[in-house]
Amino acid sequence: MFFPKLASQQLSPISVLVWQMVGCSVILLTLVISNGKVEVHFPGAAYAILTGFFSITGGFLFLRALKVGNASIVLMVTALYPLITLLLFTVVLREPMQLKQGLGAILALVALVLIAT
Repeated sequence: MFFPKLASQQLSPISVLVWQMVGCSVILLTLVISNGKVEVHFPGAAYAILTGFFSITGGFLFLRALKVGNASIVLMVTALYPLITLLLFTVVLREPMQLKQGLGAILALVALVLIAT
């Protein structure tokens, strides 16, 4: 998260994302060339495309937050993304949340409030 903060001090969030994608493209191209095969199966590919959509959207919002906010607070908030995952697993996939997970989520939110204020 150090390099995005440095980049966002000099570039707009969209410009930072474009240059990040250039870096990602080099690695992606290398992986595709070395493996020689990209699988295309409808459900899996659709989920992967959605993952990319949300990933780039999250990256953009993260860079916007870094541009206007305190990096230590922005990083604390974004580090709590597993809480969203936990909530989605519980609500969408109907996986039961264990007591320890629920308590951990509550304590993480309390910690966030304490650090942010």
